[in-house]
Amino acid sequence: MQTPKHYEFVFVMDARLNNEKKHKLIQITNALRSIAHLEILDGNCSEAELLKKIDGKEYHIVFAPWYRYLAWTKIEAYYGLTRTSGPTFAGYFCNKTLPYEIGEQVGYYRTILLDFFNLNLHEITTLIQSLANDKQRSGLKALLDQNTPIYCENWSITKKLSELLDSVLALNEIKNELVWFKRSNTLRICLNALWSLIYEEGPGKIEMGQSRSPKNLKAYFQVGICTTFLGFRLCYTTASYSPKEALNSFWPNQKNPSPAAQLLLKFSDFLRIHPIADTTDLEIVAGFFPSTIAENTLQELHTFWVGTTNTINYFRATL
Repeated sequence: MQTPKHYEFVFVMDARLNNEKKHKLIQITNALRSIAHLEILDGNCSEAELLKKIDGKEYHIVFAPWYRYLAWTKIEAYYGLTRTSGPTFAGYFCNKTLPYEIGEQVGYYRTILLDFFNLNLHEITTLIQSLANDKQRSGLKALLDQNTPIYCENWSITKKLSELLDSVLALNEIKNELVWFKRSNTLRICLNALWSLIYEEGPGKIEMGQSRSPKNLKAYFQVGICTTFLGFRLCYTTASYSPKEALNSFWPNQKNPSPAAQLLLKFSDFLRIHPIADTTDLEIVAGFFPSTIAENTLQELHTFWVGTTNTINYFRATL
């Protein structure tokens, strides 16, 4: 990772936590002090008090317990509902949380819910650093060790699922690293889900089986692997996708019509979705950590991040 930069954070504590969870949250806030100046607010503060605190100040991230985060809509409005960069508001959970507990999607433009319950301190800090810096919110580089190679592949209309699975799971970084090799089944499920987003639900669905030029690209795919993080990144153009539509499609909800999106939510440790501003492009990053939380917490909520960005780096290469 790059040398940590210092940011400005406001952190609202969670008044609902028991003493054990409060101790863990204090450990997390202490770890964040290594990358940021942190101002702590009591968990019983009101939205009005938080607004007064941030008014006119340049904080990079404002953190609040998930139930406050979803209820406090004035903070999002203060920073701008349709913003594509700059300071942001994020929720966190430090207790076991099930998807149904956060309710249904009710017209938000973005949602950032960070898992402080299952992830370890290094994993949490890595995610927050990528969130704090505009230039690191898109792509895989900020989540990987420096100089980690990123493998790229263009998906045409002729792309086969078996080819995808073989090319990725055969990478030495997976075959020769036990921490990733033992997650092969989970990785396979998520690769299948990403492929389904293109060829069963998305822009490649109509043309499946037709004889077209392989240069007719449907998506761009990346894999980045180091000892502390493994990430899949998929970028593609949709027919029409607003931030609200993206959030609705990927919202944790068993009634959601996209089974691929729900599989990604369940089997990845971290899922980030970025509609690209002023386009119909979409970036999806499914991330995995050595803590292997997804396999152990399949029914629980994991880190879930949907937010519009105005920059994205495409690529054209092959595995």
